[in-house]
Amino acid sequence: MISFLVTPDDGEPYKVTATSRDIHQWERTTKGATFAGLMESMSMVHMYSIAYFASKRRGLFEGSAKDFEAQCDITPEGGDAPDPTPPDQSPET
Repeated sequence: MISFLVTPDDGEPYKVTATSRDIHQWERTTKGATFAGLMESMSMVHMYSIAYFASKRRGLFEGSAKDFEAQCDITPEGGDAPDPTPPDQSPET
């Protein structure tokens, strides 16, 4: 569904794909969250949560969500991942 490149501060980068199970967990734990809303407007807060759930499920990260946020950079990759940069703030080329 949504793939991420996760780069931990103290480890090797890895790729993880969030599946419907991760999206479901995110919806259950995030007030007012829906998949439709996610596809319309994805924030970094939501992406971090989803990447964390996927990383935990796959056994790629040990620790809390706060640890994940403090220790990892994430980059959405291809697939259905929307660009989190608003169009009016995109870097000029």
